[in-house]
Amino acid sequence: MDIAPADEIEAYEQNYQNAYGHKIGGYPAFTQWDPRKEDTKYDFLLLQLDSEFGNGDEKIMWGDAGICGFFINRQRLRDLDFDDVIYNWDCG
Repeated sequence: MDIAPADEIEAYEQNYQNAYGHKIGGYPAFTQWDPRKEDTKYDFLLLQLDSEFGNGDEKIMWGDAGICGFFINRQRLRDLDFDDVIYNWDCG
């Protein structure tokens, strides 16, 4: 089944919007770039903590409205082996 280009763009935009926020698993968000591009072994978002602020009700702030993520290899996660996890923090 072919997907129309407009549908592909809509799906990409939906995934991009869903990338932000606090979460376990799912699509990761980055304010700068994905540090895993060179190393594809960390293929699962273990935990993401996003900056949460506004209207003077700051709860968490990573630098200048940044985000942090912990990544793991899917097979290591299945094996409950947390010895090889990477951490990334970046800000806007």
